[in-house]
Amino acid sequence: MDSITVKAPAKLNLALDVCGVREDGYHILKMIMQAIDLCDYVTVTKNQTGAMSVTCKRPDVPLDQTNIACRCADAFFKETEMENPGIEIAIKKEIPSKAGLGGGSADGAATLVALNELFQAGLTKEELCDIAVDCGADIPFCIMGGTMLAEGVGDIFTPLPNLPEDCWFVVAKPHEGISTAEAYKAYDQHKPKKHPDVDQLVAEIVSGNLEQLGTSMQNVLEDAVKAPFVQQIKEQMLEAGALGSMMTGSGSAVFGLFDSKRKASRCLNQLEDDMEAIFLCQPLEYGAIICDEE
Repeated sequence: MDSITVKAPAKLNLALDVCGVREDGYHILKMIMQAIDLCDYVTVTKNQTGAMSVTCKRPDVPLDQTNIACRCADAFFKETEMENPGIEIAIKKEIPSKAGLGGGSADGAATLVALNELFQAGLTKEELCDIAVDCGADIPFCIMGGTMLAEGVGDIFTPLPNLPEDCWFVVAKPHEGISTAEAYKAYDQHKPKKHPDVDQLVAEIVSGNLEQLGTSMQNVLEDAVKAPFVQQIKEQMLEAGALGSMMTGSGSAVFGLFDSKRKASRCLNQLEDDMEAIFLCQPLEYGAIICDEE
């Protein structure tokens, strides 16, 4: 076996709270994270070059060692003490950048899953997460997927029940972007006083109450950034029938939660001309997963 393709789902934050800052500067988080069926595809192929290369047709994706997939590959070979005979990492991008959707993290997670299979390392998901966490805080979740309560720096997981089958998301990426560093800097400067009741949100997921989940969702980074375009998209989604709407992660993507495909599709049609990208999505029960073909 010389090549493996992995499906790499994006993520949404149904809740995001900052509980403190560690001595190393990482923020201590409490989040509810959800994998969705907006996916990149990452193909890792062995070669005999002795080097690592990245290919991607999208111009905003770095093709050097700054790419998070490369960092994950380096960490994999270091941890397993295997020699890299040469690999090519080919990334087919669907997830927008600077969106808070975990696109780079999904690619890193997919690279680790592919390498584990390609080199028959036999690592568990938990062991892959241990390698991943130093490469990026969202990568462990992108390996695990599903619906999770995530704590620490995003690497301590409690699995939650799957969201109901009639759950739909409209995910809108505006033309504006927000960098992760900017979002956390804004939080550190402004420290919003209102915080999500994450435990209550967990109870609503357990009960399958989408309506209450929609009204309870909150992201402290959104409250800190205070981007007018985020608020505008939220208002449009709520007017279109969303049960709730929120910026995901550090933004700038905004999602609406719907209890029917019809309502979600109507919202998408109303918004699509004004967005850089917009997607109709459903929850997934898994993270990065090996697939037979793209």
